[in-house]
Amino acid sequence: MAVLPRVLCIGGSDPGMGAGLQMDERVVRALGCEFVGVTTLETVQDKEGLRSVTPRDPEQILSEVNEALQNVAAVKTGALGTEAIVRSLYRPFRDRPELPLVVDPVAAASRVAESGFVSDAGGGTSPGPQLLTSKGEAALFQGLAGIATVVTPNQLEYEASKYSECRTVLLKGGHAEGDEVCDELLIPGEQPKKFCSPRISGVENAHGTGCAFASAVAVFLASGLALEHACAGAHAAMQQWLSDGFFS
Repeated sequence: MAVLPRVLCIGGSDPGMGAGLQMDERVVRALGCEFVGVTTLETVQDKEGLRSVTPRDPEQILSEVNEALQNVAAVKTGALGTEAIVRSLYRPFRDRPELPLVVDPVAAASRVAESGFVSDAGGGTSPGPQLLTSKGEAALFQGLAGIATVVTPNQLEYEASKYSECRTVLLKGGHAEGDEVCDELLIPGEQPKKFCSPRISGVENAHGTGCAFASAVAVFLASGLALEHACAGAHAAMQQWLSDGFFS
């Protein structure tokens, strides 16, 4: 019996709404690979949005990652939560430059429930639960993002200057307007490579698409495809899943 490639996904658990590691597992298995997961955050989410985030201990996360890394073909990171967690993960991947690493720089939930906001000293409100703190995001771009095979922001997360030190960027186009969805693979010194398909109506509120896209790229890299072909395969898979109701 052939041994399936193993894909390690590191990120937040979303048992209520099925994004995060739960979506990662669905995607990895749907595309024919073996899933291995390490949880960084426990979240509470529902249809109103993100309600709470509880980060796990960085040392425990690192221990689990080091054990899982012994036999995986690719890695995908999602919500990492805190600066301490982000920094703890840098060395294992720095020491494995041959291992495909897909970094999804998710920092904020698409929706936060009203109870997920806290009052500030001035009587206003400010976001409470975060999938990645501002210090964690800074640490991400000082470390993991710079050594990743590809970083996968969406249109709302992308600022060219912030991503200037990344080796490659897959800019997801789902948040842009127009009749087409175009994802772009940005490689320094080369023309952008575009993957375009007609926009599918009625899927604007699909939950977990960003997780799924990044995980699909990791699966295709684990299967031995070159980066451009892995991104094209992930784009095609997303269009099929959106058409088939995979995210409903």
